[in-house]
Amino acid sequence: LLLPIVHFYFFLSRTHDQVTTAGNQTKFIENERAAWKAWLSNARDYDAAELGIVPGSRGVVLTGPSKSVPTIIMTVLLLRETGCKLPVQYSYLRHEVSDEDLDVVRKFNISTRDFSDAIKDYDWDAGEYRLGGPKIDSILASPFEQVLFLDPDNYVVKDPTYLFETRTFQKYGALFWPDFPVRKNESSLIMWDVMGRKGEYYDELEFESGQIVLDKKKVWKALMLTKYIAKEARWYFQQFLGDKEAFFWGFAGTRTPYFLNPTYIHSVGTLVDRDHPAGSNAVNVSAPGSYFCGQSMLQTDFYDDPDDAFPHGRVPPPANFTPQPVFMHWNMLKYKYTEDVDYFQAAMTYVAPPGKRFCRVPRRRVFTGTVTWACLGAASTCTT
Repeated sequence: LLLPIVHFYFFLSRTHDQVTTAGNQTKFIENERAAWKAWLSNARDYDAAELGIVPGSRGVVLTGPSKSVPTIIMTVLLLRETGCKLPVQYSYLRHEVSDEDLDVVRKFNISTRDFSDAIKDYDWDAGEYRLGGPKIDSILASPFEQVLFLDPDNYVVKDPTYLFETRTFQKYGALFWPDFPVRKNESSLIMWDVMGRKGEYYDELEFESGQIVLDKKKVWKALMLTKYIAKEARWYFQQFLGDKEAFFWGFAGTRTPYFLNPTYIHSVGTLVDRDHPAGSNAVNVSAPGSYFCGQSMLQTDFYDDPDDAFPHGRVPPPANFTPQPVFMHWNMLKYKYTEDVDYFQAAMTYVAPPGKRFCRVPRRRVFTGTVTWACLGAASTCTT
């Protein structure tokens, strides 16, 4: 609970200062819109040779500071367990790692690349680093033309190589997965205006950037605007929470099509009651005093049909399609982990009514539809 409160306070205090400094908001928006358009018009074009990119290459990119190195190694080992043979690169900032860190990473057949020069002129403080500002430049610095980016705490449970071969990826060149919040109209109006799309707002789940699949050549312009937004994160990251939405606005601002998996995110965690404080999949979640404690996000694959007439893949898949797990993003476990607790006991997901999709999430997070449960233990008796 404390972390979201800190983020919210950071957002309110910094945003108020900016509005005061800007004075005339309309003029400020016009100036910022002109600034990103001018920057984008002068941004470098896609030239594989000049950028050091191997045409047709594919690979996995991870980034993070020294404390992420053990997790990165574990993620890569689990990736190899799925049979994935894609090359892996650890992109790093020189001031965040030691030579010892790099030596350890290389022992696991992970190449390394220092992309410090790409952000040396950025006006960042600790907040921009914490909210994922370097992510886009770690992707751009890689030699791969097609990239699977993974957060260090995101384990694959299925060989993800096939994602590059899907018709959906071939069509869009950008695969994204949903996060829990919905992009709120009232809080993002200024961004639609800055991006020159005032009045074009549409409800959609936010991006969850723990995993992204990109064809840099195909969506280069959108990635360049994402880079600009990250570069100017001192203002932009006050309007939204970090890198995940920087990608969205990079695509929205350039009007670049993308695919957002319409299968809603699954929350994975423990079933807890008074008799099972560490959780148990024998807990009746409908009983008084019992509750579900989610700490990981399970993302699935998607119905591979790019021939739909709807933008952004915002159409539910056929009723007979069963999505399969691909990514387990254990984003909360990194803050607290106890070896004697099985944290992956059950998966919970919200299911929209037939023919509907998730768009607006009420303030109290009361969903219309049903809640489904999937127990992950061997002898499970989940009850709802």
